[in-house]
Amino acid sequence: MIIDLILDRKDDEAEIEKGFTHYKRPNGELVPLAYDARKFYREVMQYGEIGHGITAAMDYGEEEDVRRELCKYIIANEYNPEICAYVNARNWLS
Repeated sequence: MIIDLILDRKDDEAEIEKGFTHYKRPNGELVPLAYDARKFYREVMQYGEIGHGITAAMDYGEEEDVRRELCKYIIANEYNPEICAYVNARNWLS
């Protein structure tokens, strides 16, 4: 779910603050913890229509448009609205 992508970014930031830069998958592959807007976009695209507003904002809008669409998604799906504070404190296009 898209909410997992948002919360994963939040969790990854906590790990980065501890000094970690990557995590290791069971197959041994190292995956960077740093946020990658292109990767986020591709992952949101995999959710189809539910993510169209978010990806359209990433394609044609500005940061505030992306934040608005992410919060719209959070509220529409009845997730904790406090997550919007995190969303609004981050850049999603870079």
